[in-house]
Amino acid sequence: MQVWVHNKRLVHLTVVGLLLIGVVMAALPSAPTVAQTTNLALNKTATASSSQSGREPRYGNDGNTSTRWCAVNGNTGQWWKVDLGQNYSVSGAEVMWEFSGRLYKYRIEVSTDNTNWTTVVDMTNNTSNTAQTQSHSFSARTARYVRITVTGLPTRTWASFWEFRVFGSGGTSPTATPTSPTATPTRTPTPGSSCTPSSLAWRGADVSSLQRALDLGQKYYYANGTEGHPLDILKSVGVNAIRLRVWVNPASGYNNKDKVVAFAQQVKSRGLRLMIDFHYSDTWADPGTQTKPAAWSSYNISQLETAVYNYTLDVCNALKNVGATPDMIQVGNEITNGMLWPEGRITNNNFTNLARLLKAGYNAVKACSSSIQVVIHIDKGGDNATSRWFFDGIRAQGVQWDVTGLSYYCYWHGSTSAMQSNVADLRSRYGKPVHIVETAYPWTTQNFDNCANVISSSTPCSGYSASLTGQASNFNAVKTAALNGGAAGVWYWEPTWVATPGNGWDPYNIGTSGSGWENQAVFDNTFKLNPNICW
Repeated sequence: MQVWVHNKRLVHLTVVGLLLIGVVMAALPSAPTVAQTTNLALNKTATASSSQSGREPRYGNDGNTSTRWCAVNGNTGQWWKVDLGQNYSVSGAEVMWEFSGRLYKYRIEVSTDNTNWTTVVDMTNNTSNTAQTQSHSFSARTARYVRITVTGLPTRTWASFWEFRVFGSGGTSPTATPTSPTATPTRTPTPGSSCTPSSLAWRGADVSSLQRALDLGQKYYYANGTEGHPLDILKSVGVNAIRLRVWVNPASGYNNKDKVVAFAQQVKSRGLRLMIDFHYSDTWADPGTQTKPAAWSSYNISQLETAVYNYTLDVCNALKNVGATPDMIQVGNEITNGMLWPEGRITNNNFTNLARLLKAGYNAVKACSSSIQVVIHIDKGGDNATSRWFFDGIRAQGVQWDVTGLSYYCYWHGSTSAMQSNVADLRSRYGKPVHIVETAYPWTTQNFDNCANVISSSTPCSGYSASLTGQASNFNAVKTAALNGGAAGVWYWEPTWVATPGNGWDPYNIGTSGSGWENQAVFDNTFKLNPNICW
């Protein structure tokens, strides 16, 4: 494969406020009654026992189900608290965990003085309720403060939630409609379209070419033709996480540390989660090409080990210093055959040198922030034998990682059923969340620039035409198979890489090399969103 072609190539609790108010209280004489569908906690002052950067307490009641509060570790006893600002008659609460099908134990308490607490919901002995959204009604209590304390967590899960809502009457407060007990997170629909996002915890998009497109003046539009920022458009159809690749010293000047740090701030400012994909190269790195950066070209394995650690830590600290700490970091891109060749290449089933490099990357990430999840990524989404060979190989060398990452393009990696089986097996075998970190599908066979499309067939995969509906149907099939296999996330690769003149694939010739991917973007040749697409 051409270097660029093959290279396209997350837990926490969620608490959402409730409805279900059992007893209707009379309005306080001094203030008008607030409807019982009012979320009393919305945008009120929140505090917590601990929180991660970018997941502060305020995100737990901001009305945005794409942002969340998350504690710094998985210890029980973590709490989150909201100050309603005055006393209300509180009679309901709702919590939406990030994951469904997991058993959380907790209690909800209320107080008038922030000192003396009364338990109104006791789920500390929960043995059966694994719903993502858990709603509670209780006898009305006068309260200004409401607190949730986590007393039991599933394995490899931290205290974290998307929203916490409180309901009752009395006082005044902004109104907000609560979700039903079985509802999934809602988002503003795309103008001219509608979208109910999947239940995947991580609904991602790699938009690494977008910064250059925007700098060149590229416009993007919702499905009905309304102009919008592409990150906002993607968010409106369910995207809650963004992936950005980083190259060491690319000739184009794009996708380097400074550019990535700048764009990452735009991502985080929108409440989106962030993954950084380290290629450890000046250009594309994939199963067929893993070229060392020019500055590292003479390094031996020990020097490469040091360079990986220092460079990874430097980029991560730069992001952290501007308030854009990544949620995930990918140590290497599609490293099925190793990285930083020839020293880090897997030869004769020898993983020793690769393991040294991966350990250096892992240690650097954790030195930057212990909360960042480390992803190890290969391309064999539908190939269980190769996937097992690789991850068994690095595990035998003592390599640690947090998330297993796979690329899956049906036209390269086999059937969705094979991918589903592989996801399920890897999840069970290694005990780690699995993400499909790259996937895509064409919406047309047409070419809109001077670079031939990577995929030009009218039916690249059986049953799915290269059309707007075919693209959306294939993406839905990928998401469904991944979910059925137990995956935690699916990421679409370069959905915004339209045919912008000057935004080519080759960092050594970015001005004239063309995209080759515009027919797999989710925006058409008039730069409007595919009205059928949804994460």
